[in-house]
Amino acid sequence: MARYLCVFRMFCALIINLSCVIPVAAQSPAPNELTDAPAQPSGLRAFHRSGQTFLTWQERPDIAGESYRVYRYNQPITAANLAEAVRLYEVPEGSARFFANRYYSYDSRDWRYRYVERLVVEDGGEPLPPGTGLLVWTLAPEDFGGGTSGSGYYAVTTVYNGTENTLDLGPGNTFGPLAEAVADPRPIEVPNSIGPGWHVFIQYMDLRAWNPTFHAPNSTNGYYGLDAADFEVAHAIQYAYDYAVFVPGAGQCGGNVPTRVPVIVELHAWGGNSYGPPSPRKARPWCAYQIFPVDESETWWFGFARNIDYRQSNNPKAGDAIVNYTEQRVLRMIYDLYRFPLGPEVDLDRVYVYGHSMGASGALAMALRYPNVFAAAYASKPMTNYRQADGWKGTVTPKWGSETLNLPVTLDGPGGWAAHLAKYNGTGVWDWQNHQATLHSRQGEDMAPLGISQGINDTSIPWETQGAPMLVALEDSRQVWAERVMDNNHAWDEFLALPPTLGKDAAYTPFYGLRARRSETIPGLGRLSSNPTIPPTTTASYNQSVEWSASWNAWDGPPLDTPSSWQISLRPVGEPITLTVDVTLRRVQTFRVLPGALYRWENWRLADGQLVASGTVMADETGLLSVPGICISPSGNRVRVYSQIHRSTCLPLLFSAVPD
Repeated sequence: MARYLCVFRMFCALIINLSCVIPVAAQSPAPNELTDAPAQPSGLRAFHRSGQTFLTWQERPDIAGESYRVYRYNQPITAANLAEAVRLYEVPEGSARFFANRYYSYDSRDWRYRYVERLVVEDGGEPLPPGTGLLVWTLAPEDFGGGTSGSGYYAVTTVYNGTENTLDLGPGNTFGPLAEAVADPRPIEVPNSIGPGWHVFIQYMDLRAWNPTFHAPNSTNGYYGLDAADFEVAHAIQYAYDYAVFVPGAGQCGGNVPTRVPVIVELHAWGGNSYGPPSPRKARPWCAYQIFPVDESETWWFGFARNIDYRQSNNPKAGDAIVNYTEQRVLRMIYDLYRFPLGPEVDLDRVYVYGHSMGASGALAMALRYPNVFAAAYASKPMTNYRQADGWKGTVTPKWGSETLNLPVTLDGPGGWAAHLAKYNGTGVWDWQNHQATLHSRQGEDMAPLGISQGINDTSIPWETQGAPMLVALEDSRQVWAERVMDNNHAWDEFLALPPTLGKDAAYTPFYGLRARRSETIPGLGRLSSNPTIPPTTTASYNQSVEWSASWNAWDGPPLDTPSSWQISLRPVGEPITLTVDVTLRRVQTFRVLPGALYRWENWRLADGQLVASGTVMADETGLLSVPGICISPSGNRVRVYSQIHRSTCLPLLFSAVPD
């Protein structure tokens, strides 16, 4: 027995000695053994800035066609706990390439980069070099177990030929702890060569709520002129967007820049992804911040489907939702400029939007939806009902799905700016994008005052389906609007159709020198006696022969808007004639209007201070109060409305008036 024990001990010693000289790779394989897994990335770095964590790493130079999985956890990540960490995203090689920054130059007949070829992660920094991977993660309470701040730990692993390296985790591909918090993201300023006064920014949108495949290279955008067979092109994601801002200087502000200036947003027309950087002359001579967004791949300034992978298909299916992604980006540009001004402060009471064609379509939608943001808007030749978009319909169905599906919308915006629209979540997108119908269905809600022009001979956005029915809808809307019907086909109309009180000032600057204010009550004008027949058969102007006295053009003082009374003054424009018009109280700030309540109104002539008419009027079921048939003398009149007399149990469909 002792002999056998001795032999056994000698055998064990031999095995131990041999194991000391056998290489690790030759030892018994373990599950997911490292020899079959790709080598990990190196140089993982992370920093947190304004609610977003920026992670960069060095991609593997020895392989091609790999991807990288990014993990987050509340403690250091190791091979033992990797399965417990949250996988944030998987990105392909080349994740720092800025695909959505590409545009087609019709002059040189090639694709170019608008500002930078690769993404930038620090203000004024250089683009990330080739071979650098990138993920920008926007923190939310769910990252902190319901809280708003804490420490995060990160890891990045390599995936190649379907195999992920889950064992080799160390200083090169892990990082933490990193102090993080939930906050509104701040855009990154990037180098540009436009000229003095210009700034260019990149927005990194929230990947948790974004569809990053729409602006990735795919068939809808012609792969931005790149090779669709290239792995990092075909598998890319894009959630970064650039835009330009011009900052006014002494030259635009008459020698002295005020401490607070307005903002005006220009939405461009359809250009087939040919949106190059603006020329220095693009900035108008206005004492205002000017924002120039880009609607790459043409969403008509609205948005696109949430769930479809546009790299694989451009046909949204039932069960998807259409999110106002583009609206969100534009609103955030204003919101971020307000929070982080580039010079003088932003006057949020004076924010305007305008555009032509597709840009007009976006400006119109912004006016109808965000009167809490925009003081006024101008739309030159807009689309007003996409169901009747004729040849353009095929350009929007990949974004919104078929008309038959009528997929539901999801509406959001920064700073709670879209909170009032939450009740419309779930509305069919083709219904939501029918602005003619919106003017009727949302008549009880205020909208930004609007100037709109249409072309009676327009062959691009047809008058018969877009212009004529929209004019009928505007007349019935009791909103604040004016229109010109032009015969110049589809040309830009240079702010010619604004209501006179919002028109150009002596320096030809629109919105009365960018002085019109959002927080001031305005009169909705309807059935003005000088208006031509609706719809017209030739060129015509509507609601442009009467103006109201406003704080920015106080020919009879600013409007009166108190808890007990409301007053506005009106007069003819141009020829001194007598007019009649229905007046609706809009953008009321203090005066309270209750559905079904009776209010007393009076009409006072300015020339002699005489009361020419009075009566009572009942607010309708939506809370709108309209005084019909107000007579306006050549010298002008004051319309006064006094607080409620009593509540009525009967609600008329529109309004009633009882003269004394």
